[in-house]
Order: sequence, then structure tokens, then C-alpha cells
Amino acid sequence: MLPDFIAQDLAVAYAGPGAVDCALSAAAGGAAQPARGFFDAPGSIVDGLILSDPALRVSASTWPAARDGDSVMVGAVAYKVRAVVPLDDGAEKRLELARA
Repeated sequence: MLPDFIAQDLAVAYAGPGAVDCALSAAAGGAAQPARGFFDAPGSIVDGLILSDPALRVSASTWPAARDGDSVMVGAVAYKVRAVVPLDDGAEKRLELARA
């Protein structure tokens, strides 16, 4: 479990400018789960690397069960999750995406 101050900082960051509205639909079915995250388009520089594929950074508590094959809507564009990568202390994760 995250200390309260980290969880509060993440909540502020994801509510602020730069975050986008998105929704996750599990490959197994069920209702879409809305959230906010930071979208990195192909060509974006992340951790000193140029991304060739889109990615979405979200709080780990937002979609704890996100997995490969799930569908993600970012704006009006549909993507499939290719990989789920935990970041740093596990408070966030990066969903590596491919256009659906």
C-alpha cells in the first residue's frame, strides 16, 4: 500500500494538465473502466528513449488488473495493450499499446 502523501501526489498529477481521459475494457469482457493517464505518442521521448509505439502511463491503483490483450480508448482512438510494465516503486505502470 502506498503512503498517503504519494497517493495524494499521484491523484493531483493525474487530475492536472497533460493527463488525458481514457477507458480500459478487459479482454474477458465487462464494462469499460474510465480513468486519466499520460499518453505518449510514437516519437515521444520517455526516459531518454524515442518511442516507436504508443504508451499510456497510469496509476497502478487505477487499473490493477490491466493485462495484455485488453482494449484501451484514448480520446476516440482504440488501442490494444501489448504489455504492462510496472514503473519505479510500482505506484504507476506503463501500458505499451498498438492501434486496434
